[in-house]
Amino acid sequence: MSHTIALAACLAIFQPPPAMEFLNVRTPLGLYGANRPDPRRFLPGDNFILAFDLSGLKITDPGRALFSLEGELFDSTGKSVFKAAPKETESFSPLGGNRVPAYAAVNINPNYPPGKYLYKLTATDLLEKKSATLSYPLEIMAKSLGFILWHMTYEDNFPAPPMAVPGQVLILRYCVIGFETDPKTRKPNLSFSMRILDEAGQPTLAKPFIGEAKDISEEFKDILPITFPIRPNKPGKYKIEVTLVDNLTRNRVTIKQECSLWVYEPR
Repeated sequence: MSHTIALAACLAIFQPPPAMEFLNVRTPLGLYGANRPDPRRFLPGDNFILAFDLSGLKITDPGRALFSLEGELFDSTGKSVFKAAPKETESFSPLGGNRVPAYAAVNINPNYPPGKYLYKLTATDLLEKKSATLSYPLEIMAKSLGFILWHMTYEDNFPAPPMAVPGQVLILRYCVIGFETDPKTRKPNLSFSMRILDEAGQPTLAKPFIGEAKDISEEFKDILPITFPIRPNKPGKYKIEVTLVDNLTRNRVTIKQECSLWVYEPR
């Protein structure tokens, strides 16, 4: 009996550390944004952000973890088109536990041909000398009218989640690509509208915010940056809806993009 107890105690003492895992894998709109409507399809020039939690890391007092991330993007033939050198990251977990949030990002080069791609990411626990690999298939689309680089920031341009308290200011930022320009003037003719819907799907205001882009400088003829300030005044769950119309195309192409916004009353 004593031998059995001793063996059980030894097994408990020498139990191997938990394996590393990628949990809560997602592709957000911006660093801290809500999940993308289509998590695996990207337009040229967009930013592919892969966010996740790393579980199974060794956490030392006071809540310190040390790990590295190494990512590589392969085309449909298996050829490497992008490789990031291992990036060492120190993270702290003041709330306890053995998982930490992390992310990797790849800017979709406009010269990448459309097609299927595979992103491989390797995370290494530098304290335990163990690794885990994640493979994420994605598709790069042909250039067309669309929104890219959609994200939220604070007024100082620091990345922000789509969450706020009344009185706070968020800035919605995105770029538009694939629009037509006049053959003579090289100017576009774009119409924008933005409205905010409440949890019941009803517009918060009778009229949407509207704007247009016609007379733009030469530097923005291929990619046009747009910003919308958002100043929440009451708590609730909302949806931001942006509509863009390219008035120069034969059929006046219209596209839409949506994202959620949560406003909380401080307590």
